[in-house]
Amino acid sequence: MFYHLPSLQVLRSFEAAARHLSFKSAANELFVTPSAISHQVKTLEQQLGIDLFTRNNRKISLTKNGKEYFYAVNDALSIILSATNDLTQPIPNTLHLHTIPFLATELFLPSLKLFKENFPDIELKIETSTKSANFATADADIALQIEPVALPGVICDELTSIIVTAVCAPSFLEENRITCFEDVLDYPLIHNSFRDKDWFKLAEKYDYRLKAKQSDLWFNSIQASIQAAEDGLGFALMDMRYIVKRVDSHRLVAPFAIELELGSKLHFICRENIIDTPEITAIRRWLNNILA
Repeated sequence: MFYHLPSLQVLRSFEAAARHLSFKSAANELFVTPSAISHQVKTLEQQLGIDLFTRNNRKISLTKNGKEYFYAVNDALSIILSATNDLTQPIPNTLHLHTIPFLATELFLPSLKLFKENFPDIELKIETSTKSANFATADADIALQIEPVALPGVICDELTSIIVTAVCAPSFLEENRITCFEDVLDYPLIHNSFRDKDWFKLAEKYDYRLKAKQSDLWFNSIQASIQAAEDGLGFALMDMRYIVKRVDSHRLVAPFAIELELGSKLHFICRENIIDTPEITAIRRWLNNILA
């Protein structure tokens, strides 16, 4: 009965494409090209003798048979992945935590010494990248990132909302006549190019109208934005929990009680086979404490 089963590679391509409803997103997840995903899916459809997707102007949707097959394949791959992890990935002595460089520098490093003192038996390696963690390989055990994931054998939980406020260097306040939030909007604002509407949303929340100025600065990284604020180049938007060290050392200040809750969430992501271990429980407790 097993002689005519589709290959695991073909099934993984179908499962990812069905979950994302996108050949491109499936290709990004599996580190192949969209045409490779399309070819694998077509091979599967030919082998089964049925259409799994409806294709319309580069958009795809699952057929009735495709939906039923997706649920079955998703469950099967989850079982295979869980069984494989149990055999090949025993609870590691070293846990690899994946996150973006900014969080590693501003959030983890200032409290890492305390973590090591409280949990000396846990070896935690923090690995940074601007890309999401790759749980399809053994590159990450846990991750802290904005982007959620939906993968077999991986648990993704919302950890906290992101709430930002306007911050600047203390010297910037002393050198300029800034007495209220409305004054802030007249001075250089530091924008993140990947969240280019945040300042406008904050102004709108407090019934102010904001226009972009030539003096505004734009960066494509959080680190660059916050460093520019510290260097006295203007106001940046930042969650205060992530810049505790800079605030405590009087390099940054939040002069006004204004806040904007972003739609983004910070997610805790972990391999399912280690989620209930004492090591992961300890790490989650540590994260909850520093994000409180």
